[in-house]
Amino acid sequence: MPAYNYGHFIEQAVRSAFAQDYRPLDLVVVDDGSTDDTLAVLTRLKSESPIPMEVVKGDHKGVSAAMNLALKHAKGEWLCMLHADDWARADRVSKQVAAAGPSDVLVHSEYVSVDPEGRPTAYDSSTDLPPVHGDALRKLVLLEGDIRSMTMMFRRSALVEVGAFDESLPVEDWQSALRLAKRGSIAHVNEQLVFRRVHATSVSFTSHRKKKTFSMKELGIDVLREVCPADIPFDRVGVIHASVVIRNAMAMGAWEKVADGIRQCWDAFPTERALLLRSCSRGFISYAWVNALRPHTPPFILKLLLGLKAQLIQARYR
Repeated sequence: MPAYNYGHFIEQAVRSAFAQDYRPLDLVVVDDGSTDDTLAVLTRLKSESPIPMEVVKGDHKGVSAAMNLALKHAKGEWLCMLHADDWARADRVSKQVAAAGPSDVLVHSEYVSVDPEGRPTAYDSSTDLPPVHGDALRKLVLLEGDIRSMTMMFRRSALVEVGAFDESLPVEDWQSALRLAKRGSIAHVNEQLVFRRVHATSVSFTSHRKKKTFSMKELGIDVLREVCPADIPFDRVGVIHASVVIRNAMAMGAWEKVADGIRQCWDAFPTERALLLRSCSRGFISYAWVNALRPHTPPFILKLLLGLKAQLIQARYR
């Protein structure tokens, strides 16, 4: 569990680890240089822990560095990642361990989105791309399937073999998952085992908002090139992944980043320029939805629309 300035959320996350029905189980929490009361809360909880618990104090270097530090202290064959602002169902670990086959290097599950107070929102993992399982690299590279990143459980030996978490990259889990997918198979539990808290102070939300310029590094372009199957044109892969970043920037009205992204991709992926323009044009729908429609949509209609979206996604990639 990596933690940075989550003293107001972390107790629920830690106690959900205490409540797991799987044994033996250890908990390693890395305080990533917090300046609030995170460390004090963890120290108190450690004195109450029913399982072996280690609290590691690190410098503020980000989630990837915190996870790598946790890996050095962890002892288990399987490593479950749990963010300090989320929490897990009591049978999360046991369900995922039971689902893991001998060739599996990663296990994930579905999740429920909750608001800052822990109340379910209209969003959950059904609105994401379909979950991948088995030999999943092609679907991940082409964004035809997804890994529920906040639910991931890693086989320790495989994670070490692929270099654990790359601290030079902006996203700690996606690139590691790609490398693991090339290394072995993936298992999926079709149950909502993790509660994902969505709030304006989340590390993923704030870091995404801070990025004002487009960078190929944000795509993990070198990792994509490293894992991409030889029969898939890499220009196509680059455009598919870049378009997601560009559309997100459009949704936020970050037009300078949008223009910069299109310029860079126009030069970097010359054989897929038509796909680039076609994919990025969908960002105008995202902009209208986020900035004009969603704020004025009644909750019951929002729920219906998201349900329809989930059905369309499942039908498209079935």
